[in-house]
Amino acid sequence: MARSPDVRKFFEEYGDQEWDRFKNRVTGKIEYAIHRNFLMQHVRPGDTVLDLGSGPGRFAIDMMQAGANVTLGDISPVQLELAKQKVAESGHAADNYLELDILDLSRFEYGQFDLVVCIGGALSYVHERYADALAEMARVVKPGGRVVVGSMSLYGQLPVFVAGDHANQLNGFDNHIDRAKLANNPGFLITEPNSPVIYMPLFLCTNQYLREHMEGLGFRVLGSAAANPLTADGQKLERIAADPVAEATLIDLEVLLSERPEMADSGEWVLVAAERLAGG
Repeated sequence: MARSPDVRKFFEEYGDQEWDRFKNRVTGKIEYAIHRNFLMQHVRPGDTVLDLGSGPGRFAIDMMQAGANVTLGDISPVQLELAKQKVAESGHAADNYLELDILDLSRFEYGQFDLVVCIGGALSYVHERYADALAEMARVVKPGGRVVVGSMSLYGQLPVFVAGDHANQLNGFDNHIDRAKLANNPGFLITEPNSPVIYMPLFLCTNQYLREHMEGLGFRVLGSAAANPLTADGQKLERIAADPVAEATLIDLEVLLSERPEMADSGEWVLVAAERLAGG
């Protein structure tokens, strides 16, 4: 594997929490609804799909239900075992389950897949090598095929520092994110390596930066989204969670606003879909 074992270790220990986080919290339900809504716009029946950083397979199952043929890849054997269980319970069958690193897709041929999906944190976890990971995704998707990719958002992640109302996340803020770099309005930055709050260095970027990077790889951008534009992880939202109508209304509003250009950098996650041009 090309990366430090830190990411693998984290998800080995995280286990089935990676599946549960989308159903046990309001913010998780919103995150899932937005990601699913955006992703499924770009999935076609019969597609050969490579799902990178697949985790326990929640989005892979959605794509299988739409008639896609999905290969799941993840750095964590524990997550892949969970995926096998969840996919079997859904009544579907995956093409394959592969332990892999998104920095090394050499086992796949040039232009092998109709669709490459990498949503969630996988791109952010490779920090300064994000460009290598995106280049690998570009290589294995067919001309005319699509990539749906996500990153943690540079500006959308900032509300997380206040959502939980924890003073230690703001005391010594520069131990987490360098304010001098932030002041220069960068398209991306890497969080500080010894942060006592952020468990590993992370690649954070803007919507525009990710769009432009994909264009530079020979892609045409099809669309983008922000998740979650109205809420931040760490908000408990207990009264909303206790009222099914209020919860459903909030989820609908978040999905409705997620693809508005005005909201592009308001969510914790940036999502971009792009089509590989014939000469790309």
